[in-house]
Amino acid sequence: MAAAAELLTPARLAIVNATAPAVAANLNKITPHFYNTMFKNNPETLAFFNEQNQRGGRQPEALARYVLAAVQNLDKLESLDAQTALVVQKHCALGVKPEHYKIVHDNFLKATADILGDAVTADVADAWSAVLQVVAGHLIKLESNCYDAKTKMLDGWDAREPMKFKVVSVDKSVPNVTTIDMVRSDGKTPPPFIPGQYITVAGGEGIKCAPRHYTIAEPALDGGKVRISVKHVKAPGGSSEFIDAADGVMSTFLNTQTKEGDELFLRPPFGSFTVDSFPEKTVAFVSAGIGITPALAMLKPLVEKGKKVVHVHVDHDEKSVCGSKALSALKLEKSVHLYGRKSAPPSKIVEELNQAGVDLKSADTAVAVVTPPSMMLPLLDELKKAGVEGGRLKHEAFGPEVA
Repeated sequence: MAAAAELLTPARLAIVNATAPAVAANLNKITPHFYNTMFKNNPETLAFFNEQNQRGGRQPEALARYVLAAVQNLDKLESLDAQTALVVQKHCALGVKPEHYKIVHDNFLKATADILGDAVTADVADAWSAVLQVVAGHLIKLESNCYDAKTKMLDGWDAREPMKFKVVSVDKSVPNVTTIDMVRSDGKTPPPFIPGQYITVAGGEGIKCAPRHYTIAEPALDGGKVRISVKHVKAPGGSSEFIDAADGVMSTFLNTQTKEGDELFLRPPFGSFTVDSFPEKTVAFVSAGIGITPALAMLKPLVEKGKKVVHVHVDHDEKSVCGSKALSALKLEKSVHLYGRKSAPPSKIVEELNQAGVDLKSADTAVAVVTPPSMMLPLLDELKKAGVEGGRLKHEAFGPEVA
């Protein structure tokens, strides 16, 4: 791929600057049409995307935000690296490779031309092609570095490829949640990870659907095992008030068909939302439903680091709390459980944090939110109003970046 300076000639930049307002104004039409076009022309790319996020519009929205940010920073894309870290980690977790960016390039240009019509002349298409190539080149470089660093940490496992794991135990003691312990089928060392990272289930015998990310649960590497806890995603109506979509194909498979002795393909641990994300002295975790798994993975090591840790969890009832025994054993500053989503509006959660002595305005306080997106957005807004600013407000989005 040509260098950015070679691709972004003055003439092309002038065209991009002149047409950027029209593209920006129509991104809400271009991005969903892009995904529909790509899935039709290149159905193999469905393996990288969650159908629920497409159905809910979150994936197109996330892409639109990134396109806008990239166009505004073409001469300094590295300035976006901190925000892009989550995207890079997820791309690597899914096994995205350089050749996939050509597919994105071609279908995005076609979608743009379909929406903007005659405004996309040959020169306009050429200029935006250069933009897409520059952005792709930057992401490819970041992802290559990420893959290489991860491969060095693994025992004979190329981070770009999935590895076969054998299921050694299946626990269904929590309603609608299945906890699965796995070991590498080749008998080698399980992958190292930072608490809070996720591993990706890329498939197994009898299952064909997009890969899914699952937090490596606590306790995690007991006896060389990798443990995940999977919520059975059901459509509202059959359902859970802590789930935002239709039935999940992968979660249904893992909850109803997976048994001891089965083999699953996993990709290595990735994720930037980890225990290392908290330099602050006080950490407040707010979780809901299966969001308890990333919370549990990080609460214990945070306590062991000497942090003041407060945890507020929202769930259906006491029996639905995954990992309740491990949670009760933790020496937290305060642990609050609220049952039923109606019992936990954003204002109530902020009130509970205040009553627990959490100084939300302090530079030494971080608040982490691990909930469904529909619950997360209003809660993030409420926390910002309460004084939690900038990087002190952290969240794990179950899906594309939502805020």
